Amino acid sequence: MSDLHIKIIFSDYETDSFYQKIQQIKSHVGDIYIWEDAHPWLNHTNGITMLKNIRSSTNNKLYLVCRGNNGLPTDYLGFDVIDFTWQIIDFTRLHDLFSQKYLTHPGNSRNSFLFLTGKPLGYHRVGLLYKIWKHDLIAQCQYSFFGNTDEFRDSCSKYIDTKDQWTFFNEVKNQSPDRISVEHSGHQSLHYPGIPYDTCLYEQSQFSVISETYDWRGPPYHPTEKIWRSILNCHPFLLAGQPGMVDYLESLGFDCYLSHIKKNYLKDSNKWTHADNEQTIENIMHWLTMADKEWTAVKKIAIENQKIYFKHLQKTKNVLEKILNTTNDIKIKKHIHDMAWEDTSP
Repeated sequence: MSDLHIKIIFSDYETDSFYQKIQQIKSHVGDIYIWEDAHPWLNHTNGITMLKNIRSSTNNKLYLVCRGNNGLPTDYLGFDVIDFTWQIIDFTRLHDLFSQKYLTHPGNSRNSFLFLTGKPLGYHRVGLLYKIWKHDLIAQCQYSFFGNTDEFRDSCSKYIDTKDQWTFFNEVKNQSPDRISVEHSGHQSLHYPGIPYDTCLYEQSQFSVISETYDWRGPPYHPTEKIWRSILNCHPFLLAGQPGMVDYLESLGFDCYLSHIKKNYLKDSNKWTHADNEQTIENIMHWLTMADKEWTAVKKIAIENQKIYFKHLQKTKNVLEKILNTTNDIKIKKHIHDMAWEDTSP
């Protein structure tokens, strides 16, 4: 007897599709795995209603397969929660697909830092780059910037003091330090999956300032290639962006260098603000001038973080392999196999 695997998405709420899935669940004899789609719906009112409807439709064992960003307890609404760090295994799969190399030890540079801004919007991206420029740190910053175009300039301007806009856009050019081509897919739309990249970025810079995708407090939390690239390449990092991301990463066992920063992250903030940028600038200046003895301790943390990355990778593979052995569903088997079974050995 095979177990039943069903994917539930937020838009299923009160649709014929959802009630058809309920009928499948009612008629099944055996364990049932509900796969969520990495959307923050599980603790939303409609999501809770769907899960309760599923629970009340069967006495079978129910598993809720989460992709590592919802912060749910191990027992949630009568479901056994199976949580795995999907972002790590997905990033590693892409790494292997491109035969991408990575560093096994921190670089030795002590005079520059890396700031890859991605889509140039928000206080935590163009606003922070402006502060870096304003504090005369731009010469020490290896940065990417795609905001100095007709497409983005107006949107970026609101994060820059009016009196500085002309000079800023004149001096801070569009550039990508690893010469990666970026896909433009419509108005204010940029896409780059983070791979391939040049490891020289991490060898020739001291640390990364990482502006993650979102600037609001989770859950959910979605660490992307910006974080995983730094961790995988033993590169110390300062986070800029989603409040609560530090707590989430530390819940996974990663060290976010809190004992080595000048200004701690604002714990009560629900959105990244101008004040967060000012604190980040203080931390950048502190790290650039840090004594060698303390910086050696920071680099040791980076090495340990890489080890934790590979522990999560193996743990996730074990979880998925266990699920793989429960089903004869070809689509589920292919989905799991495509996610996890490239050669990802360190």
